[in-house]
Amino acid sequence: MSFLKKTLASFGIGSAKVDSILNQDVLYPGQSVDVSIHVYGGATEQAIDNIDLKLCCRYIAEAPDDRGAREGHSMRRVPQTHVLAKWNLPYAFTIHPGEDRTFEVKLDVPWNTPVTIGDAKVWLETGLDVAMALDPTDKDIITVRPDPLMDAVLSAFESQGLRIRQVECEEVKGFDLPLCKSLKWCQPMAHIMAYGESWNLLLIATSKISNCGLKLIVLALVQVACWQVYWEAENSNVS
Repeated sequence: MSFLKKTLASFGIGSAKVDSILNQDVLYPGQSVDVSIHVYGGATEQAIDNIDLKLCCRYIAEAPDDRGAREGHSMRRVPQTHVLAKWNLPYAFTIHPGEDRTFEVKLDVPWNTPVTIGDAKVWLETGLDVAMALDPTDKDIITVRPDPLMDAVLSAFESQGLRIRQVECEEVKGFDLPLCKSLKWCQPMAHIMAYGESWNLLLIATSKISNCGLKLIVLALVQVACWQVYWEAENSNVS
């Protein structure tokens, strides 16, 4: 093994590569997904101390803004990353030049995983911890669709003529995850005259411990009317 190859590998040139492949195109909250992690050997033999697999999402939090306070605005919007699920290889190994090793992983998708509509982003991030070298990474954007219960709620709103205008993942307190889905809806003219321009609908999905059924809590905040409506539904067939 030449000194040049070792040196280049330490800078990531000719180093080992990692690639994670989902065995399905779309994810749904509450399911388990199979992931194949491929590690490809580079130009030199390398020691892999760890494989780190994470399912991540992006959300918006608010933080104090000292500069904005002078202009009458005391808070600023800050993008944050939350790890929804993760997996680590429990042992180290050596990858040889030209070798291809595959690791089969099962990852649980939490019920509160954001649905990827609007600005919501979910991705799978894989990293190799390579001794004495830059750590290779792989990032794959994921499509997440609503589970049947959440899909029924969204369909019910749309059946009344409401249309989604803006979607974001926002910070929330008091739940299992630090974030929730915020959907801004446009209403027909009759609703606009009665309740204001638009609604903010926060969707939070949690699984029941008693019978493992899915319980979906929807909190609707009406901007103009200043009232709140709580809606709960259960589906004992979801496990």
